[in-house]
Amino acid sequence: SVLYKKIFHARIKILGTIHGSDFNALNGRGGRTLKTFVMNRLNLLTAVSTSLQEAVQRTGYPREVPLFPMGVDTKCFAPDKKDQGLKHQLGFNGPFLLFIGAIIEGKGIRYLINAVPKLVAEFPNLKLMVIGQGKLLDEMVSLTESLHIEEDVIFLGSVPNQQLPAFYATADIFILPSFSEGFPIVIKEALSSGVSTIVTDLPVFSSNPILKETLF
Repeated sequence: SVLYKKIFHARIKILGTIHGSDFNALNGRGGRTLKTFVMNRLNLLTAVSTSLQEAVQRTGYPREVPLFPMGVDTKCFAPDKKDQGLKHQLGFNGPFLLFIGAIIEGKGIRYLINAVPKLVAEFPNLKLMVIGQGKLLDEMVSLTESLHIEEDVIFLGSVPNQQLPAFYATADIFILPSFSEGFPIVIKEALSSGVSTIVTDLPVFSSNPILKETLF
């Protein structure tokens, strides 16, 4: 966009929004140069969390970075969306953990799956529900087979957005063990749904006084 503006149409306005991985990646010398080149040519740059706001300002970005958090429809993502029929449809009756996100290294899915054998040893009826797609999907399916937990981990792939509220509200625990986040919308959806939520100790969560009281 900034190259198009520079070469073809200098009068257009460009709004950039930082969500997290788009800014936290590309940290080599070339990547930092590219990010600075782009940011300095935007008409307005916004961020979805205070931690990202501060990260941008630490780069020496000379202008204000307005905060525009993403929102959640709390009528849609609500505790009353609980549906025990989900378990019947998927062939089990016990408790289940829920992961929703891209199946990539940065989301920590490998560590979550490696923890499952210890969990089912203590809670034999426990299941892990994995919703999402990504380049590690086939590898993670193979990992469950090598760990002999293929019956304990259910990969659902992509699920239509209108079906997600029931999964959140019915889950016993939502887990997002990622290594880096801006402010993932799945956390807001989980908390709005009333499910106990476990996250990695990242600045975006630990620096928020309200979230510190609700996340584990």
